[in-house]
Amino acid sequence: MTVRLIRRLHRDLAKPVLRAKRDALRTAWAVVGARPERAPEPAPAPAAGLTATPAAEPKATPASGRTKAELYAEATERGIAGRSKMTKAQLAAALDAR
Repeated sequence: MTVRLIRRLHRDLAKPVLRAKRDALRTAWAVVGARPERAPEPAPAPAAGLTATPAAEPKATPASGRTKAELYAEATERGIAGRSKMTKAQLAAALDAR
């Protein structure tokens, strides 16, 4: 069988199933009176005790004023394992720990 023939058979066999689903939905919509609309999602409520204030300043560390590339280069020099998967904050913490 060729790919074209397989696709045609699949399409022809799937048509009655899809047609039945479509007809069932149309019947349900006719009974309800209208096609159901998707309700908008509510806005997330703030957690108890928290207010919508700007984030606090990050804790100052000696490495916090440097770029991630600079931190990564120093981590390479010091031989810190797992540095390629670390974020900037993780690199700074690892360098401060050593």
